[in-house]
Amino acid sequence: MNMLNRGALCVAIATLFSAHAVAAPKKPAAKPAAAAAAPVAVKDIELVHTLGADKGAQLQKLVDRYNAAHPQAKVVLHDRAWNEGSLPHLMILGERDLTSFLAGPQRYRPLHQVMKDSGERFETLRAPAMMTPTPIDSADALLVESIKAQQGQIKTLRDENETLKARLAKIEARLDAASPHDKRASR
Repeated sequence: MNMLNRGALCVAIATLFSAHAVAAPKKPAAKPAAAAAAPVAVKDIELVHTLGADKGAQLQKLVDRYNAAHPQAKVVLHDRAWNEGSLPHLMILGERDLTSFLAGPQRYRPLHQVMKDSGERFETLRAPAMMTPTPIDSADALLVESIKAQQGQIKTLRDENETLKARLAKIEARLDAASPHDKRASR
């Protein structure tokens, strides 16, 4: 699975597991005693993908686990293109679909906005290196800004290295001064 598909899959799965925040608010309003006895309607949440049979079966296992843990909302998988039929609640976009989806009017709510609206905390983590895109131009050459940033990081590391070398030299000098006889004996 290439990096873009893996990234799209991670976003969709994160959205899937945060869907309960949309379906069930954190602090529900108080209900009369008679209404508490009424059964809760299960809301179907459509998740569309074009992963194929093998990956779709693996995704179905995740969805089944989610559905078992969250009975108030049921995720239903459909293997179809996002633009066939009505717009789904959730989708996993492939490389070819991503451009056409983003090209038109905004058809989505960003995950951070969904979490904010539901009152849930949205923790972000730094993406693993394999998921971090490397900025390149049309000739597959690194962009100048990226090179400058990397050069800055290298300079910082060199400065830290020099600082550590200086500290090590001071420690060695203190050791030499504290025990000159022991050092000669060990030679």
